[in-house]
Amino acid sequence: MNTHKDVIEDYIIKSLGIFSAARRRGLTVEQVVAEANKIDTKQLDAAVAWFHKLQDWWVVSTSVSTGELLLECRMNGKEGIVRNPSREEWQAAFYAPSNPYRWNGGDDRIEVTT
Repeated sequence: MNTHKDVIEDYIIKSLGIFSAARRRGLTVEQVVAEANKIDTKQLDAAVAWFHKLQDWWVVSTSVSTGELLLECRMNGKEGIVRNPSREEWQAAFYAPSNPYRWNGGDDRIEVTT
C-alpha cells in the first residue's frame, strides 16, 4: 500500500508534469502519461487531505501587549498564537524574532489565527 506521501509524489510527477522528477525515477514522458491515467482519485483525495493537516509550527515572536507567543506554520503559512505561555516558554521566545525555533509545546495549545 502506498503511503500518503507516495501518492502525493506520484500525483505531482504524473499530473503536474514535473518530468525532471520522473526522469530521476527513470521514467520516460510516455510512461508518465500512461501512469497519469491510472490515478485513484479517492486515494489522491485522502492524501491531499492528509497533506493539508501537516503542520510545522515555529515560534517567531511575542506579543508584549497580550502576553502571547506568535507562531507560524512552515508547511501551510498559517499563523497562530499560544495564550498564557509558561515563564520558560516566554523567556525562550525573547530571541525568536531573530532566531525562530520549532514549537514543541503541543499543537493542542495553538490557536490558529489565519
